[in-house]
Amino acid sequence: MIKTPIRGIEKTCDKINGMSVRLKTIFLLPIAFFALASFAFAQDASKVFKKASRSVVVVYVYDDEGKNTSQGSGVVIGKGEVVTNCHVIENGEKITVHTKTGQPKTATLFRADWEKDVCLLNVPGLKSKKAKIRPSNSLKIGESVYAIGSPEGMDYSLSAGLVSQLRRDKKDSPPIIQTDASVSSGSSGGGLFDKKGNLVGIVSFVLEEAQNIGFATPVEWIEEVRVSGIETDSTISSETLIAGFRLLNLILANSLVDS
Repeated sequence: MIKTPIRGIEKTCDKINGMSVRLKTIFLLPIAFFALASFAFAQDASKVFKKASRSVVVVYVYDDEGKNTSQGSGVVIGKGEVVTNCHVIENGEKITVHTKTGQPKTATLFRADWEKDVCLLNVPGLKSKKAKIRPSNSLKIGESVYAIGSPEGMDYSLSAGLVSQLRRDKKDSPPIIQTDASVSSGSSGGGLFDKKGNLVGIVSFVLEEAQNIGFATPVEWIEEVRVSGIETDSTISSETLIAGFRLLNLILANSLVDS
């Protein structure tokens, strides 16, 4: 009489164990999937940093007394040529560019478009590898992107995110790139790269009262500044930059968005 319930218990346990095994299998499959996806994402990020960081520089700005007044980032786009934001070098009397391995180099402003907040620096003797450029117009919403710069003075920091939106002032024009990649003060002028390490944007500004809403100006503007930017070696004043930010604000306020 005792054997029957024992057999019954054993069968019940078998069913429970069977269910347990099936449940474990069901839950382990997505866990394994996400683990593999996370590993692949980390591998992509590591590869991007190894390739792209060689083209990123730290930009230091000094006043007429030699005092360091600000710090930002920049990207090497040609032999002895660095792109950064104009607001990074605001009121700077002297500019130096620092690479990961080399000695600081003196830089001078030679082309500027403060309405686009894009300035080009001439850096004699700079031997860093130039970034490979991919048109911002080819980006899609949801693509992975990586920001490399010096947020809050933390040189060569990497953050990852997505293209949250592409904002244009008119159809088919190069977009201002909205991203949730973490950026902050000091990131300005740094590079926004795709998963292959191609430069797709120049990190420019964030919405201060929001979380993870940052913007990068399109790389197409770099060539526009090369061709039609103002040729100058003068100091970028605060008053000049205010006019520039009006344009960027106007684009964002009246932007066409991708769907």
